[in-house]
Amino acid sequence: MYKHHIDQPFMYYFHDIAHGMLHSVNLCLKPYKLTHQQAHVIILIGQVQQDGQRICQRDIERATKVSGPSVTSLLQGLERKGFITRATRATDDRVKELFLTGKGRSLLKDFEQVFADTETRIAQGMSAQDKAKFLELLKSVSESFKK
Repeated sequence: MYKHHIDQPFMYYFHDIAHGMLHSVNLCLKPYKLTHQQAHVIILIGQVQQDGQRICQRDIERATKVSGPSVTSLLQGLERKGFITRATRATDDRVKELFLTGKGRSLLKDFEQVFADTETRIAQGMSAQDKAKFLELLKSVSESFKK
């Protein structure tokens, strides 16, 4: 173990966990030729559509905390692969609404399961109390970076 891992254990473990989670998710998504970000966007669009709501690029930017140009590129890739379509909103030509295609809808449950399995793996071996406390601590850490 490198010395900086000992001096900065939080940074080391957060990095190690994040890397492990993303690697695991990306490995599961490899047969679909998608990344975790792309699958996450498909899930977001699907859940919003299931709720009868509408979603546009700006909503994806806010939800994923990814910049406009990066989201544009991500959406273009999903569109090229046939997972989503984009259409101009009838009331505002500047807004492109996002829709899952049949292909996107058919794989939605698979992608949701990949993320659910990762959640299960994170909390593996924890009691219900440990899970609740761990989540409380993670929320606290997350909030400290929003200030």
